[in-house]
Amino acid sequence: MKAALALLLVASPAFASGWIVTKKPDPMTDATRCMVTSPDGKLAFYRNGDDPPHVVTGSAYSSAGVYVRVDDREAIYIDRDPADTARLMDQLKTGQRLRFRYRDYPHTVEGEAPVGDLLSLLDDCQ
Repeated sequence: MKAALALLLVASPAFASGWIVTKKPDPMTDATRCMVTSPDGKLAFYRNGDDPPHVVTGSAYSSAGVYVRVDDREAIYIDRDPADTARLMDQLKTGQRLRFRYRDYPHTVEGEAPVGDLLSLLDDCQ
């Protein structure tokens, strides 16, 4: 019985209680630089002062794009177009679950996290 319960717990997706926030002042402008990282640490949102949030991956390749999907909506490919990030931010307002996938050669990295208080944390980053 204990082995079956342990196997069930390993197979079930688990979420940490929330997003991880790191804030630092920019030494040149005093603007707040803020990183809000997913509970598994594979995806983050970066914000510098009043700038809109940017999606950041843990990829070794700086130009790596990421597919992001809110709930069961169509996946959004986020690369360099700010309109895609704006679309994602709009979907997060009513979303519950965030899934993502990106290529970090030779691997594909996937993960998911609850939306939870992500938007309010990003708002507090200003």
